[in-house]
Amino acid sequence: MKIKRFALAILAGLLLTSCSGEPVELMNFIDESSGIDYEGYQCYYLSRVSDNADTHILDYDRTTLQGEALIKRIDDIKNDINVEVIIDKTYDESTYQTAAMSGLVKADIVSIFYMNAMQVLASGGFLYPITDFPEYIDLSDTEKYGGANVLEPVMINSVPYAVQPLYWPGYQTTDNMILVSNTDMLSTNGITNFHEFYENETWTWDTFENELLKKFNVERSDGPLPALSVKESEFFDMMIYSNNVQFVTKNANGENVANTLPESFITAYDKTLEWLTTYENIDSDNKWVNVDDFLNEDAAVTLAQGSVVTQGSIAYKESSFKYNIMPFPCGPDAPYGKWANFIMSMRGAGIARASSEPTIAAHTLSLLLEPFEDFGGRNGLSEFYNTSVFLSETDTEIFFDIMDDVRYDYTFWNQSDIGREMACKFGESAQNGKSVTEAYEKFRYLLEEMVYDYILPNYDYMYENYYYQFEQ
Repeated sequence: MKIKRFALAILAGLLLTSCSGEPVELMNFIDESSGIDYEGYQCYYLSRVSDNADTHILDYDRTTLQGEALIKRIDDIKNDINVEVIIDKTYDESTYQTAAMSGLVKADIVSIFYMNAMQVLASGGFLYPITDFPEYIDLSDTEKYGGANVLEPVMINSVPYAVQPLYWPGYQTTDNMILVSNTDMLSTNGITNFHEFYENETWTWDTFENELLKKFNVERSDGPLPALSVKESEFFDMMIYSNNVQFVTKNANGENVANTLPESFITAYDKTLEWLTTYENIDSDNKWVNVDDFLNEDAAVTLAQGSVVTQGSIAYKESSFKYNIMPFPCGPDAPYGKWANFIMSMRGAGIARASSEPTIAAHTLSLLLEPFEDFGGRNGLSEFYNTSVFLSETDTEIFFDIMDDVRYDYTFWNQSDIGREMACKFGESAQNGKSVTEAYEKFRYLLEEMVYDYILPNYDYMYENYYYQFEQ
């Protein structure tokens, strides 16, 4: 099992070279005064209540390299532009709204919870559009703030209201779903290591079926040992996104055209129905996360949240087996290598309407969210994952591939949970042997609400900045 903590001196040596051995140019974040003096402005950064103020800073343990880098970043901001960043963990999303309406709360930057909660604040009028501050926040810098696929959860009518620190370690797609396999169990039962299919570019639905579902036949006294342990709603979500399901498209005139039952959706549903009713080695009950089965070696493969893989029980558990990660396999209607998968939410930060100096807040946020110079940009961050999280460089490469292609599944925090409800209802229908026609007749209202209320209003921005690349 790889050691998860490592000395600063070792990391420093690693970050001087990339995977290929070539020198990596470390970022010069703040090496001299900018000449700007905001005269000691106190910039209140409202963080989520669950942070432990004594041991953590913005989700980072203060004693880790990440925590130390963030503390240094805050000190650098004070030295460079004379702004004191004050992290306030007093509020959650509901208590903040009440306090903000009273006009008494001090807030400049708000990151109460995930992007979903930020969307609630934005729709309530508590945040400025991020596009109000182009001098400091350049949304074309997707490696700093996240691309359109990351920002969609906090968009209103194609306007994003928050950004996310995409190149802070541990902040990458933490609530997406990743396929995780027990490589020892697969090898013992004659299953090829999935990384081989990734490397020879044959990782498709057919490969997944032929190499896992058909081959993995292990009987126990209580029935088949699951080849795949998965919640049916998550499974269905992965099936539709991995098959490039698009509920809105552009026609030849550049007009948006909605379709709540595209052929790619029918194909994904029919394949889900076929697999769930054909293979007894798929365990698809209503569990939220199937990680415990996987860790107990009661399943060969599972879907796990990215945070569990990179920071939680899979990444840090002292296990007797090795694991690797994979994107969900590619469906027949998807461009190969675009590993579409879904995110439920990601961390975000926006500029508060309550701020007395929103421009200073935007400047501060821009400086704060720069990738940490100690991690050397993307190459250095890859080295961090190679060293501290994953068992192979292929896992790290896959992790960043998945990060590039995540899609929002329209799960809302403290709002309509329409995306998850849709996936749950259609997933349960497939589990129960219902045809796509039966399921659609019963639950089409869920698709219509998702498409017309949540996808169409943001589609122009999303198409221009993300979905264009999924056209075949």
